[in-house]
Amino acid sequence: MKIHYKYLQIVLLVLSTMLGIQPLAKAAAISFPSLSQDSFDKAIREFTANSYLHSVTPASSMGSIFGFEVGLIAGITKTPEIDALVQANSGTSVSMLPHAGLLGALTIPFGITAEVVLVPKTDMGDLKYQQFAGALKWTATDSVLSMLPLNLAVRGFLSQTQLSYTQTISSVDSTVTIDDQVMGLQLLASPKLIPIIEPYIGVGMLSGKGKMDVSGTSTLFNFTTAQSAESSPSSSQLFMGIEARLLLLTFGVEYSRAFETDSYTGKFSLKF
Repeated sequence: MKIHYKYLQIVLLVLSTMLGIQPLAKAAAISFPSLSQDSFDKAIREFTANSYLHSVTPASSMGSIFGFEVGLIAGITKTPEIDALVQANSGTSVSMLPHAGLLGALTIPFGITAEVVLVPKTDMGDLKYQQFAGALKWTATDSVLSMLPLNLAVRGFLSQTQLSYTQTISSVDSTVTIDDQVMGLQLLASPKLIPIIEPYIGVGMLSGKGKMDVSGTSTLFNFTTAQSAESSPSSSQLFMGIEARLLLLTFGVEYSRAFETDSYTGKFSLKF
């Protein structure tokens, strides 16, 4: 499996270079100062904004019987609060965090589509990262609401992300681990009558839970003597995107606003 992880790292390099960012190196540059409750909550909120499901899929299903999609997604999330904290501590800018992953989707009858975005455990020196996001989407207009002149779908998802890196705290090299989980429920809509291009828009409600652990005897927190802390942000979501299909090739872009920040994601995939 190690060789597969190496290939994934190469994919992340290519995708992030195309976006003009360094793959996960932004996260590796993170060095937090002593965190208050408020600054910790803001940091977790922006990590959560980067780690929820970004699958760039519209409201329609991939066929009345069966359909299959496999591809890649990559994007960025703006992180002004993390940037301010890190710059105050180390002078390094982390104004955005990247996200990327392998995408798979399967449609079965009655407009039901399962989606997965996966980053296997990836080791890049002092930085380790992994993510799994799964979703289930029901395109209601494939069955019970077929009389409507649009595609209408509801989707629920769960994502789990882990990021760990090394930071020197009180002259001691410590490992900082962030575990983040997000659950969401979304409503999507798109027009039916455009054969090649499908614009879509959606709204959702998201609930996250982030935990930060610090190894060793040091702590990053000035509001607790513990070496770990948790925060549970929640947010409404507005997102919109467009998908273009050319034979088997599919391209998509999506903008999302949640947790008081913006995410931008692109997709390249094959649909069968």
